[in-house]
Amino acid sequence: MSLASAARRLVACLLAWGSCEATAQSKPGDCPQARLTQSAPPEDLMKRNPLLGNSAAASAGRARFQGNADTDGCSLCHGKKGDGKGKLAKLYDPPPRNFTCAATMNAIPDGQLFWAIRHGITASGMPPHRDLTDTEVWQLVLAVRELATSR
Repeated sequence: MSLASAARRLVACLLAWGSCEATAQSKPGDCPQARLTQSAPPEDLMKRNPLLGNSAAASAGRARFQGNADTDGCSLCHGKKGDGKGKLAKLYDPPPRNFTCAATMNAIPDGQLFWAIRHGITASGMPPHRDLTDTEVWQLVLAVRELATSR
């Protein structure tokens, strides 16, 4: 099996319903973190972040991720460090994604992250964020990507 083929199988396992171990076995902060997240449609899955390398956009994404005074933002569930151990994490099964886990995050394409933020994840606590602009979602994707490299 080629490396590219193995990588495609890993991505399919991480993203497709029913092809990984049950989510009940995952706990907040697990790394790697088994998930049964549905895959974005092919036309969305292959999108690349147009803001890659834009430090101002990454900064805006970090601010949005942290939110305001612990009342909003991604960190309520995903944690201030992005480790999946936010204040509300224990309320969800499956637990929020651990963005600090490079083993998991490196296998998830930018388009999948964009799609998950925009549309939410069925059968999880991840809500859709249709109120955000495309630029704001791409900023969050930049911020999330940084979390996997900041360990």
